[in-house]
Amino acid sequence: MHLSSVHSAEEERFIVSGIRQSSDYSAGAVYWLGVKVQRPGQNFSWVDGSIFEYQAWPPYNDTEDMEEACLGVQWRTSPVPSQPSGLYWSQHKCAVTGGYICKRRLNPEHILKNNTVEGNSGELSSPNYPGLYDNDVDYWVHVSGPPDTRLVFVFNSIDLEYQNDCLYDFVELKDGLSSKSSRYCGSLGETRWVATSNQATLHFHSDYNTQGSGFSLSWRAVELAGCPFQTFTSKEGQLRSPNYPQFLLPGLDCTIDILAPSGKRIFLNISHFDFGYGTFANGVPINVSEAIPEDTFLEVQIDPDSTPIRPFVDSKILTNGLFVSQSEIMRLRLRTGENVTGAGFLALFKTVSYLNLSHVLELSDRSSGRLSAPNWPGSPPLRAKISTRILAPHGHTLSVAFAKTRLVAPPSKTWPCGEGKGWIEVKDSYTDNNGTEWTLCEVGRGSRMAESSAPLVINSYLHSLAVTQHAGDRGVSIDVLLLVRKDPEYHNKLLLIPEETNLESCYPNPCLNGGLCASDDTKNFCQCAGYYTGRLNMTHRMSSIRTCCVKIIFRQVFSVC
Repeated sequence: MHLSSVHSAEEERFIVSGIRQSSDYSAGAVYWLGVKVQRPGQNFSWVDGSIFEYQAWPPYNDTEDMEEACLGVQWRTSPVPSQPSGLYWSQHKCAVTGGYICKRRLNPEHILKNNTVEGNSGELSSPNYPGLYDNDVDYWVHVSGPPDTRLVFVFNSIDLEYQNDCLYDFVELKDGLSSKSSRYCGSLGETRWVATSNQATLHFHSDYNTQGSGFSLSWRAVELAGCPFQTFTSKEGQLRSPNYPQFLLPGLDCTIDILAPSGKRIFLNISHFDFGYGTFANGVPINVSEAIPEDTFLEVQIDPDSTPIRPFVDSKILTNGLFVSQSEIMRLRLRTGENVTGAGFLALFKTVSYLNLSHVLELSDRSSGRLSAPNWPGSPPLRAKISTRILAPHGHTLSVAFAKTRLVAPPSKTWPCGEGKGWIEVKDSYTDNNGTEWTLCEVGRGSRMAESSAPLVINSYLHSLAVTQHAGDRGVSIDVLLLVRKDPEYHNKLLLIPEETNLESCYPNPCLNGGLCASDDTKNFCQCAGYYTGRLNMTHRMSSIRTCCVKIIFRQVFSVC
């Protein structure tokens, strides 16, 4: 739509009649047409590019030439009785306030047909996107995905005429099975909308004026694995929330049962969890807030008769994503509210008889946390060996405080805490060549009054400790406070590391500067990627190689390497 051009007396009479009938008509007002003259003497031309032939100046035309003049229609009073007064063309400064005479096509420029699209994904946009859309458009697209899916729409951009209630121009999405709908207008960036089923309808509407570039979106059908119910009987597998890792879908209520063979149990590790209030990566919280949503949660039931456990409600527990069933069945329930945020969850499961688990807890820049047994705050698992290697940032050491435990010295090799009872083993691999080990027993409720109530504190020599829980016919309740402390002597300690030092593990790779962690029959060690090329003799060169390897063992960069 643009300012009008006039090409015949019939068009001029139509315009004059429309002005007179307008409720806003004023005899002194100027109503602009589509002509602009930059300088005196310049030929007139219509802004729509049409030929300027017809004219409707008054017979007593007394218009003065002026800079940057625009053409309008205005009431002109005849200077003599023999000539009629009326609405004629007149030339004015373009800054004069006035009305506008606009023209639009009788039919839209782009022929639109309502459409139905089917499939797993696609893209939709307004007519002529990213150019201006037409006026007076009503356009519908019905989108259909495969059965047992939900449609997810993501607007890349929206640029429509704005109105508080989106009554003028809008794009609207309506659910196929419910009354859910959302209408959008104005200027918006990425915007998401999720249907409750595999059916939805898009409606694009524009009124008679004011255009924009329109909208562009992508859509896809998301499989609803586990919704409303799913059962796994495989030996191992992966679980994830629908649409992971993009974002959680609203309105989910999904139940997943994992069944193990008779006599076996299920081990579950939730490796990534993001339900909108923070992220937990392998148990370690990142940017967690205290506002935990009540209508969005994940529950784990380790036994049909046990109370469901909600993981990651306490950000201090760093091992809250580990679960072991008490029998052959474990149940998970995922529920989300309408205003859910976050990426969802990813978990791994495996059926086991005796659980022998080793995992790494990298604290990065976190200064404190707590270590607990799997199933926290429920009952710890039986018949299990769970080894947790705790890694602090380099240049730091660990301080671990064990509550409700006692030190056993010298320990019995078979059952240090009594037959059938579990125990805790702590190892610092770098205090000397073979490391140092401590064995702890849980103090029973009846003995806690007699035992010292002070926690047992163990400090690491460098930045790592290994804590292993040995559970027999009774589980081990473990409550360990972890503190990370900066160690000003850390670098000096590294320089004193003996050449025969055995790395406690090659995972994650402890060697920097391109070094590789290798193993032989006796130890793990770092292999440097290259040699020092300075002006040193062979003895010094070999010494530099060894020093470089030792110094990068713990991912600490030194300039001499």
